[in-house]
Amino acid sequence: LKPQVTGGESDEQTITANSVTASAAVSSDWKNAASVTRLSRGQQNPNPKKDRVDYAKSGDEMTLIGTDSEPAQSTRTPSAYNGGADKFIKNGGSKIGLAVVGSDGGALPSGYEVISQKSTLKDGTGKTLKTDEGGSSLNTVTDAVNGIISGRKMTKVTDYYNVDTDAVYHDTASAGLNSFTVSDDGTGDVNVQRDKVKPVAVEINASKTLTSGTKDGERITGDELKGFTFEMTPDEDSEGKSPAYVRKVTTDENGNASWGKLNFDSVWWEKATKDVKACHAGADDSATADGCKVTLNYTVAELDDGKPQYQYDKSQHKVRIEVSETGTTKGLTVKVYVGDDTAPAATASSASAGEGETSSVSIPGEKLTFHNIKKVIDFGFTKTDAFTKAPLQDATFTLYQATDACDSACRAAPVDTSNPSSKEWTSKGSSTSDADGKVRFTELPGGHYRLVETKVPEGYVQVHGQWNVVIDLSKTNAKDQIEITAVNGVHSPAFAAENGGYSVTNTPEQKIPATGGRGLMAYTIIGILLIGAGAGLTWRKIHAPTTPNTTISA
Repeated sequence: LKPQVTGGESDEQTITANSVTASAAVSSDWKNAASVTRLSRGQQNPNPKKDRVDYAKSGDEMTLIGTDSEPAQSTRTPSAYNGGADKFIKNGGSKIGLAVVGSDGGALPSGYEVISQKSTLKDGTGKTLKTDEGGSSLNTVTDAVNGIISGRKMTKVTDYYNVDTDAVYHDTASAGLNSFTVSDDGTGDVNVQRDKVKPVAVEINASKTLTSGTKDGERITGDELKGFTFEMTPDEDSEGKSPAYVRKVTTDENGNASWGKLNFDSVWWEKATKDVKACHAGADDSATADGCKVTLNYTVAELDDGKPQYQYDKSQHKVRIEVSETGTTKGLTVKVYVGDDTAPAATASSASAGEGETSSVSIPGEKLTFHNIKKVIDFGFTKTDAFTKAPLQDATFTLYQATDACDSACRAAPVDTSNPSSKEWTSKGSSTSDADGKVRFTELPGGHYRLVETKVPEGYVQVHGQWNVVIDLSKTNAKDQIEITAVNGVHSPAFAAENGGYSVTNTPEQKIPATGGRGLMAYTIIGILLIGAGAGLTWRKIHAPTTPNTTISA
């Protein structure tokens, strides 16, 4: 098959160069030229001389001379322009005809039918003027070209027009393309097409990204990406046409999920096209305008799995799958569109697949990505005097986060602040209480932490307090998201919950009076005298004389 262009202007045209000069054969002076014509009586020129020379009709014949060392005029064919044109056309000239013919220039071979056709018309600037799809698209574009000719719409800039046509023809008479079955008695199933289309498959994938809710938005990888759920749902029109597939899938440790392959085979095709008029013999032009095609629409979304520590992505992705017969039998073409894209994200055809093979195409997860944010929380408390409850300034605390290597025994034991194990604990920084006694740690994700008091205000007892701080953002009640307990074996004041926050105290140091004071000396002398008096009384009692007992009788 080949394209054919008819009509238009002749295949040869005299072309004038872009730059020329004109010369008179005898004289460049109109008045002295061999042929001078004068104006009618009563007429004169508006020039200063007011003469009556008819300059428009006077003078010798002019000769055109090319100024760029080229002939002023030359004879050319359309093939000399724009890489090989087919026809000359001109404003108000003859119309053209566009057609597809046999390789010998004659009519199409018997039995050839157009299955699909797309034609596009562009002008010399590359601008698309007309695009049409369907069995008559070439005729539509031909009418557009002839409208330009008859409407005198060509300009110096748009003096070239290009028509591109893609068409698929089906040779209905070819035994190599069609298989027919004839019954034993020769009366039934005559010319019934029995070949089956080869299958084609589409694999749809989605992916998950996860970042921390901190200002730097740190990317989270590993097992935490595992277990998120995606669902792909067909719309109402596609519900009964879609191949079978599992609608809900979960992500792996890399954040990837797949619905596997949606298989479009001959059984599916026959069922899906049962009510598609354009796919059956006898369809009229209006029915075949879009060709024999089945369109399926899906919505891909992430399901909220009820994990409050994450902010879920609520976006929805649209996926459109178009399946059509490839134009020759035994073949399907599938095109997959994502979102509002006008160009397919992927295309596959089974027309050339071997026996038993399935052509397939895959939509990568990057095309259907959902982004979640891991929530964070601020942790703060007030440092106060144990007796007066006044806020204390300059108390310093360091916060450590337990790593995966820190087991239950590690979390129960005090942290050696002089040499904390980086394998088990990671420092999240230090914070010192301000004038209001406030200590603050910000943007903390859920997890197990260790709070250590490393410096107390001057005049207060250093208690070396350590506390376990557990942040659980899966709890919906804010007051239950932080739990603080003292570490065993360390003297740690208890945290108190008050006014919607927390507070912890420090005890002032106790003062003992200085030695050498007059009051202390007086008390010392009195004490010595009392001790001496007591000792003297005891000695006298021990050494006093005794009197013999006397018995008197009558």
